[in-house]
Amino acid sequence: MRVVGRPRDDAATVSLLTATLTVVAKRGYHEASLDEIVARAGSSKPTIYRRYRGKPALVAAAIRHALATANPRVPESGDARRDVRVVLRNTLAMFASSPLARVVATLIGAADEEPELAVALAHVERERRALLLAAVRPLSGDDARAELDVDMLLGAIYFRVLFRRMTPKKAFAGELVAARFPR
Repeated sequence: MRVVGRPRDDAATVSLLTATLTVVAKRGYHEASLDEIVARAGSSKPTIYRRYRGKPALVAAAIRHALATANPRVPESGDARRDVRVVLRNTLAMFASSPLARVVATLIGAADEEPELAVALAHVERERRALLLAAVRPLSGDDARAELDVDMLLGAIYFRVLFRRMTPKKAFAGELVAARFPR
């Protein structure tokens, strides 16, 4: 099959996704404009629309990219507790070093008002959650327990980051694993 047009520029895509997080964190979802995003990224609206169906898909892709950058795959050290700690530490580090926490906070209400955004975010959550589930499953014993364990681990992180507005510390990952999966 012959591909028409120029190949996608990965650097342009990363620039768009990074700019999206920055602008949404600064302005909020509804006030963030595609014009400001493309200006910050040094890109264009046609570039966005060649890659994404619109703002909801772009924002979801930016979140997916940030989380995938933090945890590209399930660690396989042979020590399940260590693997869960690594995934949680990487997630905490991403919240601390990027605008991701602020973006997630602004999207909580926006997703209630915009069904397309809610669907896109739910897809990202399921996809990225699967990584932590894979790490937790050996410690949990069964799928239902693993789902609950992931809820408890992520819930503690989101509560501290989003509601208590605490800067995440990497050591919190070890504390969570020790509390949830004592030896």
